[in-house]
Amino acid sequence: MARGTGYSTDLGNFFKNVQPKARVTLLQRGGVGSFGGQQLLEIAGADEKTLASRGGSYEFGTFDMVKNRFAAGSGDIFVQVATIGHPSISEIAQSTPVTFLQPTRDELSIMTKRYGWESKALPKGSFKGQEHDVLLPSTTTTLFASTALADDLAYTIVKTICEKTDRLHKAHKALAKFDCAHGAWKMQVTGLPLHAGAERYYKERGWLQ
Repeated sequence: MARGTGYSTDLGNFFKNVQPKARVTLLQRGGVGSFGGQQLLEIAGADEKTLASRGGSYEFGTFDMVKNRFAAGSGDIFVQVATIGHPSISEIAQSTPVTFLQPTRDELSIMTKRYGWESKALPKGSFKGQEHDVLLPSTTTTLFASTALADDLAYTIVKTICEKTDRLHKAHKALAKFDCAHGAWKMQVTGLPLHAGAERYYKERGWLQ
């Protein structure tokens, strides 16, 4: 997401022609949002070292910092993992004109091949000022459990989540289409083995052989 409107939504073009000395804001180092953001910016030719050599900068901090930078005009671009309707991003988009930048197909392909990110469209209208679908790197939320967790308890947790999805749909806009049957829990998606209790539930439902 970049501050301002009226220019191409292409991420690479933004750094080459719109803001070659861009001031990038990211959340604290170590989080998946800032880490993924650094990966994407590197692919787009705007890693921290390269940007600094052109007079740009990276700044890591909190959502309050990012909101203040956008409001004051001292931040140009913000990269972060976000769900549809994310409150802080919604607040920024409501108070400041912004453009939602889209990586090129090549950049998305490298994100997948090099780092394992998927690609998914953020539907138009998810935030104020977003007039088009934007294809972005995508990931899923995964619940981790210790192997010491009792099988029956793991089974009950998974069963409750999968059979009470109406409550999840009401709890958060980003979960409006959540459905266990879609298979986001599969090992080829998460890269992790299933807990025995979860595996038992999915087999009962016929989703796992």
